[in-house]
This record gives sequence, C-alpha cells and structure tokens, in this order.
Amino acid sequence: MVSPSDITLKPYPQPHSSPALPHWIATQANTPATLAEHLADMWKNLSNPMPAAFYPPETVPANTSKIACPNNATTVKLADGTPIHAAKIALDYTVPGATASKRTTHIAGQSPPVDSFKNFLVQGIESGRGLYQFVSTKAHQKGSDSKETPIIQMLQDAMAAAESSGGKVELGNGRYQVQTLVLQAGADRTGDHVRYDLTVFDTVKKKNITVPLTQAGLKFTNAVLSADHIARASKLMDEHNATLEKTGQPSPDDPLIASHAGHGRNGTLITYRAICQRIKDGLVNDDVSLEAALKEVISKGRQAKPHFVHSLAQFEQLHAALQTQLKANRPRASAAGASTSRAVEQALRAALPSTHAGLEMKVSSEPLSTFTKGSIIANAEELAAIRVPSTVPPEDPAVPAGSRSATLRPPEILQTIPFAPDHRGNLKTTAQAFINALDGAEQAKSSQVVIDPKLINDLPGDWFITPGPVKQHAAALAMATIDKYRTRFEHLKSVTFRCDKGQEGVFRNLFAMREKFTTRRSYQALLRPALSQPLVATDRITFLRRNEEGIYVPDRVTKDEHGTLAIQPGSTELPETLNGIPLAVWENPPASDKDWDDLTTLIEEPELPINITAVAVRIIEKDGRIWQTVPTLSDDTLASTPKNHIEERMSAQATAHKLAYEQTGLRIRLTGVIEDKEQLDPATGEVKIVRQYEARRIGGTPADMGWQSQAVHLVPKKKLQEPVAS
Repeated sequence: MVSPSDITLKPYPQPHSSPALPHWIATQANTPATLAEHLADMWKNLSNPMPAAFYPPETVPANTSKIACPNNATTVKLADGTPIHAAKIALDYTVPGATASKRTTHIAGQSPPVDSFKNFLVQGIESGRGLYQFVSTKAHQKGSDSKETPIIQMLQDAMAAAESSGGKVELGNGRYQVQTLVLQAGADRTGDHVRYDLTVFDTVKKKNITVPLTQAGLKFTNAVLSADHIARASKLMDEHNATLEKTGQPSPDDPLIASHAGHGRNGTLITYRAICQRIKDGLVNDDVSLEAALKEVISKGRQAKPHFVHSLAQFEQLHAALQTQLKANRPRASAAGASTSRAVEQALRAALPSTHAGLEMKVSSEPLSTFTKGSIIANAEELAAIRVPSTVPPEDPAVPAGSRSATLRPPEILQTIPFAPDHRGNLKTTAQAFINALDGAEQAKSSQVVIDPKLINDLPGDWFITPGPVKQHAAALAMATIDKYRTRFEHLKSVTFRCDKGQEGVFRNLFAMREKFTTRRSYQALLRPALSQPLVATDRITFLRRNEEGIYVPDRVTKDEHGTLAIQPGSTELPETLNGIPLAVWENPPASDKDWDDLTTLIEEPELPINITAVAVRIIEKDGRIWQTVPTLSDDTLASTPKNHIEERMSAQATAHKLAYEQTGLRIRLTGVIEDKEQLDPATGEVKIVRQYEARRIGGTPADMGWQSQAVHLVPKKKLQEPVAS
C-alpha cells in the first residue's frame, strides 16, 4: 500500500492542528498555488501503464469506442473460459487495529455491442451480482439518435424477437433460458435510472436464478460525472446491492460496472466506493490519507484498465465528492477543537483565490468616521460627477484621516456623466456611475469602497412610470452592476452601502434575494425598473412618445417597415400563441446552476475547443424569423444574438439554455451547433472561441426578458443586421 511519504508534496495540516496554510499555497516558485494546480500535479504523477497484449476484435468485440480489450490476468472470463471486455481490480487494505487485511473486488467493463451483450448477462448470472451499467441520458430516455444501446434494451429487443417466433432467449450456450424481465417498483425512465429483475432457468442445476440489472442515466456533461452525480451513482449501487440482500445473496463486492469506454464513469465510481469504505473504516481520515488512497486505487485500476479515471476534470470532481464524504464522516470536535478547525478553514478560505473572487457586499448605518483607514468614500454630491480618488487629504471633516474621497474637485475628475437623457440614458448612466466609483477605488488600490446614500437616494422619482420603491430599484441596480463587473477588480474586496436605520431593511432584503438569485423574477423586477424615459432599441425604431400629460410612455410592441418586431419588458400586447407555441411566462424556471444542468437535454456536439470561453444561441422561430436581444449595458444600439461567458460550474449547453432565458425570457431547446467562431480579446490579445448553437423556442415570452436586455427583437432572416453572435 502507498504511504503518505510517497506523495511528493508536503502534507496537509491535520484536521485539528494549529492554524496553517495548506501545503500547496505558493511559498516558492515551483509550488502549486491553488487546489486545482495541486490536483493537476497529482494527476500528472499518476502512472498509466499500457498492456503488453490485446485480444483480437473477433475474440472480444469492442463497441463504437473501438477500445481493444487487454489480454492479461485481470481480464474477466466466464465459467466456460470465454473472455469479456472487463477487468477485475482487487484492492487490499488493513483496518487500524485489525489482525487481517480486507479485500474488495471490483469489475470495470466496456459496454458491449449487440453481438456480445449476452456474455455480460451470463457474467451477472454466474456471479450472482447482476449488472450495473452507465448510459447516456439520451440512451436512457430511448432517444432515437443515441449512439449507444443499453444492455437492458438489447435484451428486451431479443426477447421481443424470440417471442414473435415462439421461442425464448438463451444465454451461455443454451444453459440459461430467460424467463422474465420485470421492472422493479419505483424505478422508471422518467427518473435517472431503471432497475429490472432478470429471472433465468438454469438447465443444469434445474432452478430459477434472479439477479438485478441497474441502468444509470446520469448526466456525463463534457465527459465528466459531477461530484453530486458520483454520490448519486453510489447510492444507486447501494440500492442495487440491497435487492440482493433481500434475496439472501449479500456480498462485500459490487457487480460488474459497465460504461461506454470502460474506464471513465465506472473507474470513478469504483474509486469513490473503495475510498468511501476506507473512510468508514477509519483508514482515510484526513487530506494526506485521502491523497494516498486516491493514488493507490487509481494506480491499481490502471494496471487492469488503461486510463482508469480518464481525465483531470473527472479527477477533480472525484476528489470533491470524496472531500464531502470525508467531512460528513468526521466526528464532532470539542468546542476548542472546533474553534481551531474553523481557524484553519478560514485560513484556507482566505488563501484560496477564486475564479470569481470579487466583492463582498455589506450594509451599515454607522457614521463615516467608523470606516477603516484607506477606504474610498463615494459620496458624490450629484450623480453627474463621479470623480477619481486622490492621494491628498480629504476636505470633508466627516471622512477619517488617511481615507481618500471620490468627490474631489478637478483635475482629478475621472469621467463626467451627462445627467440629461440621451435616448438610451437612464439605466446605463446610473450603472456607469457605480462602475466609475468602483474603478476609482481600484485605481487607489483600496480594499473597501463605501457607497454614500446620495448615490442611492437622489435618483429622480419621475424616472419610473408607476410609484414604487426608488431606493430598491437603485440599490438593486448597483448590486447587479457590481456583480457584473466584479472580476475586473484586483484590490477591491468589499462594498458597503451606508444608509440610515430605516433603509437597512431594504438592503438586507435585497441581499437575501441576491443570495437566491439566478433567474428569479422577483429580483429581475427590481433590476429592471419601468422607465418613463424608455431605452431606445435601434436607430430605426423609436419608442419615444408622450401621453396627454406630456409624460413619455413606451409602445410595448413596435413593428418597423422591414417587419422587425421590437418587444419591451413587461409587454401585455403579445398574442397568447405564436406559430402554435404559447407565449407565456415560464413558471418555476431553474433556480441554481445544478438545476440548469439537470434540466438540459444534451445534444451530440463536437468536442469543445480548449480555448472556448463563451457560447451564443441563434433562436429560430418556426416561421424562420430570428430572436435577438438589445443588451441593457451595451454601447451598441443594434440587436444581437444572445451570448455570454460559459459559467464556471455549468456545461456549455446548460449555459446556453440559461442565457437564452435570462436575456430573452424564452425557454429553448438546442437543435445543433452552427460553428466555433474565433474572436480576438482586445484586452489580452488572445484568440478565444465562441461556440454558436442553434435552438428553437419551446416556451416562455419575451415580455419576461431579464434585466440584461432592454428589448427583444423578432427579425426576418433576410433583414439580420449582423452575423450570428458578432
């Protein structure tokens, strides 16, 4: 067994030792600075021995992945000596305090083609353990365009063919005759798995044998099983084994686990379950022993199956799933120990850079004098003049010494924003004011900026058609702007909204909604006020008109001479249906990144380029027209294809669904990939890739567009003003 000393880097601190930074925090140039870099180093150091020989395809057929079967001592053979595309992995370990070692045996197999699936069923019958197979979500749902056919489906097809000719399906050269295949209660294709009881008659022993067959249709987004889905797959395995215990066939070993290539999902699940058992037995109890166990199990697996646990991304998700299990298994510490543990956790959290590391938002009713030295006080007297911080002492006696004011007189003016409407003005000008305040703080290398009430309170109330909580609208817009631009700040760590006691509740309510925010309409409504001075969507379509009192009111749906429809937020003038599909608010849309991933039905697509950064969606209406959006904070007045960066914890396809809904209010179904388009990043000079998807509208309404859009257009294809996702 591998000992902790075999790990090349210094060990982690023990769970309740004195506070210290983890060993992979950069202390020298060649030491990894993040957990991701540390795992990448571990991954590179894992060996991947290749087998000396392979079986010819006529002996052991490969499936569509074309991966040959290694010919070695680990290859699984049936009772009659027939090899199948599967390998045994025996793992030994000693429980602390025990006199003898424990052994668990796992079997990883490649999902078979139709001409060899019966051999896998024979293995499940002879072992008495049945089978467990990973399949794609499309194959699980019996998608007609799926590239793989599950073993259960192959058996059902064979049984139907045999029944039509008056016979029975025979397995193992006629020894086993299939009697029934019965779906277990509570396991149907509407969920993420199915489980059947297969009963065969053994013509040699003259008795019936029943084994379970489990099919797991968990998402394998970008060829990665997420940490949550790894844990879910393990739970499905526990349920599979529980059915065997009910029939008096308990065993410490799992059944053969088949996956498409035979070393990815099944290798991940085998590793997870093997190490979870070590966690339960007390052998793995901290980060050092976890890493040693990962190295041991994966190395052992690769002796039998090359590329066992197939990618760094999968390795990272496996590590995350095991960390969750390790934390859940740790006993509650004493009060003193818990305090020390929290200190370690805080040190870790403080040291770990986050890809979305940015700003913490706070609210305070304390006077300015209480804020720390070095804070930027953004207390502009008018929204029209947000000015750059200065190194000279501030003139305002309420500002603590050592701070710098964001409202000093010229020549320190960073940018003067015209207060008069510019036909696109209100929302964008307001957002720009907050951006300038934060930019000023960043230039001064301040870690904190304090937003004075004047930036929130002094917005004119007549910006809104209906009476409403102007402070809520302004504060929500400030928060949304900060979220949008948070990644551009290196020094700035927190933004404090300073207000009186009566306003604190407004901000705390917004903070609570922001924590839950993904596409919640209650928060979107605050981010997108009903403007009496509406935002102009294009140079050709004018939304400005006055009512009898001289107040600007928007036409909610406008049509120009070219046939382009322009829809504004909250329109009530849309028809109930368009081309037979309802135009109605999507009730209960996904509320988290995981929900979006779970909702997304994946389409087949080329492998994602390594430098892909964003996705775009061309939404085509049944009649051929194209849905486009006019971004709220864009300098361009032309409509464009919905586009956004790929979100960190979501797949490209899930991001496409989410951005389409947030920017247009539409629920879509992806239908294909148009192209991967190169774009030059002017900030870095790097060429990056945007994947462009094609989609169809299946629900939603443009009236429900998110705050990111000021209008949605439905454009005749021949009148498109730009290429897809420029």
